[in-house]
Amino acid sequence: MRRKVAAAALLVAACDSTGAYVYYARTYDPDRDCLGQTVALDIMMGDDPGLGCTHQCLTVKDPDSGTVLYGTTACGPVPFGANATGSDPRCVDVLSALQSTRLCSADAGPKDAGKDVAIDAPGDGSDASDAGPDAAPDASEDATAD
Repeated sequence: MRRKVAAAALLVAACDSTGAYVYYARTYDPDRDCLGQTVALDIMMGDDPGLGCTHQCLTVKDPDSGTVLYGTTACGPVPFGANATGSDPRCVDVLSALQSTRLCSADAGPKDAGKDVAIDAPGDGSDASDAGPDAAPDASEDATAD
């Protein structure tokens, strides 16, 4: 399904004069309490209203995995089949992750593990703790070297 949407997104990008746009959202990982990769949820008809609107939690029924949660700031109508009422109790967590820009990194641990990276962290998912013991000398080593 996602491959079909991605292929359609490429087609729309190639034919921008069609009056269609891609509706983007980020998957929500409830186990790690963070937002995952940006995905194309649907191809919408009309002029692209852009991003930057009110934070929304979308729930989408997936026959393989139950209900999938998404967070988005996309403007305009939501895709067909997506529920934007916020009635799912987990939407509180999705909106919190959107508000604080909690993005999942490759090495993020479970919820409350304190490993989520900030929006301005390196794109490879690394953080300062990944640098290793030789990355920067300790201040006490500098003092003894003099």
